[in-house]
Amino acid sequence: MCGLGVVPAGYGEQTLKILGAHTCVGFDISANALKEATELAKVARVECTFVKSDAQRLPDEYANIFDIVLITAGALCFIPDIDRYFSQARKILKCGGQLFIFESHPVLKMFDMDRDRDGVAVLRNDYFTEEPQCHKTGLDYYTHQTHDALPIYYFHHKLSDIVNAAIKANLTLRVMEELSFDPSLAFGFDAFGDTRPPMGLVLIFST
Repeated sequence: MCGLGVVPAGYGEQTLKILGAHTCVGFDISANALKEATELAKVARVECTFVKSDAQRLPDEYANIFDIVLITAGALCFIPDIDRYFSQARKILKCGGQLFIFESHPVLKMFDMDRDRDGVAVLRNDYFTEEPQCHKTGLDYYTHQTHDALPIYYFHHKLSDIVNAAIKANLTLRVMEELSFDPSLAFGFDAFGDTRPPMGLVLIFST
């Protein structure tokens, strides 16, 4: 049994609660995301706590209490200061705790997302860019239907940025696995046909 912190709040904490996690807390800056997470927890009949918080400034009351921190798909692209983000993840972990990352692979940021193209994937962006990308369309991740939306900005972090930020936060890399699918569902299974780049990423760090 363990304490679990999830950033952002959503599906992960409820699944792991069912699997045996003792205390589950989800953090998210979005009130709407927290509302949806609360509703999902009720449907799943699991007890989770949801906290409205900037992931770059997690409340001090949660310092050193979690055995596991889970960073779920679609989180890192919204974080401008990744060094501070990982320092906060480290802050809420116990000694001997582990940080799990289940994310889209940074290589995908080089391609137009499903919402921005029709058909064949287009290689368009520089992997080494430091400029945030602006999107003005929304995407239903299951039907892949697009819709007009307010502008949203994604921050691109190279794989080395992610690993180095964790190392800087005094975390030790234990496992690295590249996946053939995108955990965020921003890219469909058939986005690249039979010649897929790495689409997903699993990283496990320990304190």
